Amino acid sequence: MPRQIVTLAFSATLTAFFWPIAPLAQDGAGEAGADMAADAEADGTSGYRFAEDFTDLQVVNAVGEEIGEISRIIIRENEVTHAVVSIGGFVGLGGSDVVLPFDVFRFDGERATIDTLASADQIEGLTVFDPGAFGLSD
Repeated sequence: MPRQIVTLAFSATLTAFFWPIAPLAQDGAGEAGADMAADAEADGTSGYRFAEDFTDLQVVNAVGEEIGEISRIIIRENEVTHAVVSIGGFVGLGGSDVVLPFDVFRFDGERATIDTLASADQIEGLTVFDPGAFGLSD
């Protein structure tokens, strides 16, 4: 029970953190699927991507300031739920990993945008990644 309370509190805090810039879409998933199909027809692609296509993508905030890069994708019950973003450091040393809900990202080519004005330091202080919180081992 305590893990559920912590996870709920974490989710509520994270949602509130991103809410002022772009509310998360909770419904209309069918519309999104239809939009993806229409986009696929328009540009000649299938609309599908491999999970590894998202790793190493640069992550920026809403005004283009660099946050970090996606290092891992978290999947639960056949659904992509979160992305782990590496922030700071040099050549994989000294940085930290944060976890963000996957639906806060907007993807365009070679980068991912988070709809927030928060800086890397602000995000890093709020959402440090703990694999155990997801029942994962590192």
